[in-house]
Amino acid sequence: MHESIETLEEYMSEINVQQYQNNQLNTFKKLIDQLNNLENLLEHVFGTPQVPLQNSLVEPQAVWNNADKGQVEDFERSTWDLVSNLQQILNVNTIPQALHHILVAHNDCALQTLQLIRRYNLAPPGLNQQIQDYLRSRQGLAWFIGATANSVVMGSKFQGDHSWEPYSEIQLKHHFRFSDFNKVFQDLAKKEQDWILFHYILRQLDPSLKEFIDDEYTTEKMKQDESWNHWVLFTRKLRNFLSKELEGDNQEGSSRRFLMDVRDDLVAMAKVCIDPQNAWINHNSMQGDDCFILGFLRFLHHRLGLKYMISEIFGGEVGINQVEFEQKFSLYNLAYDIEIWKDMLLDYSYYTSITSAQGPKVKNISTKTEKEVMKNVYWKNLRDKFIEYKKENARNFDSDKDWKKKLRNNLFYKNLLELLDTQASHLGELYHKIKSM
Repeated sequence: MHESIETLEEYMSEINVQQYQNNQLNTFKKLIDQLNNLENLLEHVFGTPQVPLQNSLVEPQAVWNNADKGQVEDFERSTWDLVSNLQQILNVNTIPQALHHILVAHNDCALQTLQLIRRYNLAPPGLNQQIQDYLRSRQGLAWFIGATANSVVMGSKFQGDHSWEPYSEIQLKHHFRFSDFNKVFQDLAKKEQDWILFHYILRQLDPSLKEFIDDEYTTEKMKQDESWNHWVLFTRKLRNFLSKELEGDNQEGSSRRFLMDVRDDLVAMAKVCIDPQNAWINHNSMQGDDCFILGFLRFLHHRLGLKYMISEIFGGEVGINQVEFEQKFSLYNLAYDIEIWKDMLLDYSYYTSITSAQGPKVKNISTKTEKEVMKNVYWKNLRDKFIEYKKENARNFDSDKDWKKKLRNNLFYKNLLELLDTQASHLGELYHKIKSM
């Protein structure tokens, strides 16, 4: 925690103060002061910790039982100040692009501090639970969605061409930029995680289109475009179901009942998966409204248990070749994972190439060896996904004499296959590129 605050202060010392308004600089100075204040309170109450921390602390609750009321109130107020600061500086539009990395570093410091207090139960009785209750509330979940998205601003310091706001669970779990947020995410219940991941999919929509889903009225676009109307209505059904889950209004087995209730929608989604017409490859990325639909199908598959109901829902359905659906959906999922792991590898390689030899302390990476270890994690996962793709594609060609025809007859899959084959053939070049960074 101390090193993280030092790095934050170092970033502040590097900026040219003449370029910014006093209120902008004073905001960050105040944030740093409050971080230091809470750190000082921790040391005042518990003493300077030794390593390992869990062996150096006396029983925290015994300390608080003997503390005076003023000390308890100071600690609680300072802790809530951190939580409040995380909420109040969400609007990155008010922060100059050149100061964005300081905002990110502050959020990391604040989250690390709160996690330290939670992990070692350093808060006065009841405070940790109050903070956790806030994080699990709708307001707290909305903060999490916005804060993770605002952690990435194109063109800001330390961020390059492969820096993206999170849109999948893989990124939350494995992206170095979201490691502190992931700890918050892992402490949430599944229904709260589902709410976040659902909104990540929505964030990929154009903001004006997203409003159609958030509201309940029928828009002109919905009246004029039957297909769009269908998907908006389905997305609203899913949102309402997840909202009831969040409130605890759904009964046991509700996910299964929901999937059966929207069976017609799922069949339509499966048909899109088999023969997408509004999807394309642009800058080595899958794009188009049909990819948005496939994103929801992926969410239902991984989070709501659709993968256990494929035969029940699609078996015998007119117009659905279940084998072809599973083959193409698996291909889409592999391409999706490959795209994410490749972006994370290139983003991390760029990030470490422009930081100092000692590395960004706020990310707990202090040596060149540690940088290479992390880089190898991304590389291995990307390589393994390509190996899986090669094996699965070969298996499909061997078992299905029409597999090549099925892919070639759809422009999206034809181009996707060509992209993946090209990328696989250039993996060696990519390896040498990232090793040189």
